[in-house]
Amino acid sequence: MIGALSDYQIAGVKTTRQFCRRIMQSAAWQEARLSTHFVDEHLELLTEEANVPVEAAAVATVLLQKARFLDSRATMWCNRRNT
Repeated sequence: MIGALSDYQIAGVKTTRQFCRRIMQSAAWQEARLSTHFVDEHLELLTEEANVPVEAAAVATVLLQKARFLDSRATMWCNRRNT
């Protein structure tokens, strides 16, 4: 599971992937010291700094802008057809 979370790539949106990976790598998790208060007891795992490559953020931004542009063009075309 840790390998799958490490290999999975998502750009442009925030996820809990790194948090889940850090939980599974923690000594408490691996020693099965679990409870319904696990997250509250291990908040340091949640607040560790995320390491997102600048290139990934740049690519995600460009793709988002292109999608918005294409969507606006499609909306304009549909509005002209309906008038």
